[in-house]
Amino acid sequence: MFVVGAQAQGVYFEQTSYATTDKSTTHLPYDGDLTLTRTNDFSIEYTDAALAEMPMEARDAVLRATQIWSNVLDTDVTLQLRIDWHAYANDDVLATNGATYFKIGDEDVGAREDAYYAAPLAEHIGIPAEYDYTRLNVRINASHHATGVWHYDPDTRPDSSQYDLTQAILKEIGRTIGLTSSVHYRGPRKEVRYGLGTSRNRLPAIYDYYVYDQAGIALTDFTMGTYQEALYDYCTSGTVQWVAPEVVAELYSDNPFAQDVNWAKSITCLDNDTYAGTYESLMKAFQMKGEQVHYVGPLTKAMLRTIGWDITVSDRPGEYETETEHLPAPFTSGGGFTAYPNPTADQLYVEWGEISDKATTISIVHIQSRSVVYQDSRPSRVATSTFDLRDQRSGYYQVILANADGIVLDQRTVYRQ
Repeated sequence: MFVVGAQAQGVYFEQTSYATTDKSTTHLPYDGDLTLTRTNDFSIEYTDAALAEMPMEARDAVLRATQIWSNVLDTDVTLQLRIDWHAYANDDVLATNGATYFKIGDEDVGAREDAYYAAPLAEHIGIPAEYDYTRLNVRINASHHATGVWHYDPDTRPDSSQYDLTQAILKEIGRTIGLTSSVHYRGPRKEVRYGLGTSRNRLPAIYDYYVYDQAGIALTDFTMGTYQEALYDYCTSGTVQWVAPEVVAELYSDNPFAQDVNWAKSITCLDNDTYAGTYESLMKAFQMKGEQVHYVGPLTKAMLRTIGWDITVSDRPGEYETETEHLPAPFTSGGGFTAYPNPTADQLYVEWGEISDKATTISIVHIQSRSVVYQDSRPSRVATSTFDLRDQRSGYYQVILANADGIVLDQRTVYRQ
């Protein structure tokens, strides 16, 4: 859905998040003490339907999601979250989301004048608004309550038939605050365009300026506002990335329009195959049954910082403020390897697990600078390897295993204190 807002510089649009019946045992709880939340940056409003029908445990999940995001975002803006409880006919739908308005940037506050910013982000960086545009809309599929598919309790894990509601809301909030592409699909002709606004003031979203494929072709190299088959091919090429000085992230581009819904699973999402079972699981394309991710990963934080948000606990060296947020304990999923301790001050140990015989190369990459601090053939017939990081800078590192063709088999994110 695409609607031009009442103000000349305001636009609104909505996206749909889908589930997959794939199962996962990934468990990434939020380790911080939510009773010590610095400030709750959200006010929560419920529609009449939500007030009448939404169970209290579902409202608790909404509150928990806003508390987690309040411990991530460093802002004086109050984000107005509007929650709706709606029975969708499509069981694959978990929720929909939309920012009420986007605003054109203002170079006086360091923002691009040729880009749209989600309204809460615009207000955060100082773009003036004539009215209150900070409302975020999340509509939750109520049908999953009646069938027992929603899992509410943060202290227990969902079973293999359930989706975690807190995780679903966390993801929707992440998209409404700016992790959003303007790419729009027109089916069944397999044509795509990008750009928000009318022909008079059409511009990309700020997110769009960081979208490239592996050949270096930018999304913004295409003609804006025109539906094109070439842009459809680009968005479904499987090679699209989000590239900025601090971060390179793989985007979901295998076929983001498979559900034939305009905004569904576009390149707004991180790639499912790359990030399932990692610390970036929250913002991947599909939420899986049995999965519980209450953690905003370092790549996601870097993306938010790139588009203009300030992050309370920074990934940058020397700015890891307090112990209110930690990386979750290492986990093993699907026969992968384990890296520990996490965080580490010097030595990093890697237990190879079942994947050892298939991996030929191990790389350790500093995420913020993209510098490779170690790359070599995987030691054979060794159950545990040791890597010395004591001379490396503080920050987040990716430990990546790849085969001889360069295909990533598994990866972990660790923090060097």
